[in-house]
Amino acid sequence: MSEPTSLPASIVADTIMRTIELGVTITDAALDDQVTVVFCDLLVDGPDRCPSCSQAGTYRDTIVRTVTDLPVAGHPLQLRVRVPRYRCENASCDQEVFRHNTDRLARAGASTTRRCARHVLRRLMVDRTSVAAIARELGLSWDTVNAALRSW
Repeated sequence: MSEPTSLPASIVADTIMRTIELGVTITDAALDDQVTVVFCDLLVDGPDRCPSCSQAGTYRDTIVRTVTDLPVAGHPLQLRVRVPRYRCENASCDQEVFRHNTDRLARAGASTTRRCARHVLRRLMVDRTSVAAIARELGLSWDTVNAALRSW
């Protein structure tokens, strides 16, 4: 077993929550009614490239993407991830603004993380849990959980 070390709280939280595998790092947390909310920054290593012309973009602003993750200690968990947006400087490109790639976190347009979607599948297929029970566990609507199942 490894020896305990004195690390910053964010590294400890990232390790316990395994957020690095999602490509995010924890910056803060709060309780919102019955949901635990974890605020995160997307791990980026420089500007992303335009999906249309592949040219590096220049930073424009930041948006927040909200996705549901695995429950923590029996409570639904919501990640609010700050995602940088960029402006494409290529005048001949049709894409004016694009956001950093978040494929590691979740599928495009999905409201759950990739690992949460796998959890939903496992609960349904292996544990034979109903969609309604999974929805309660995650703090989501039946329709949202069903949509996550259909997208896989």
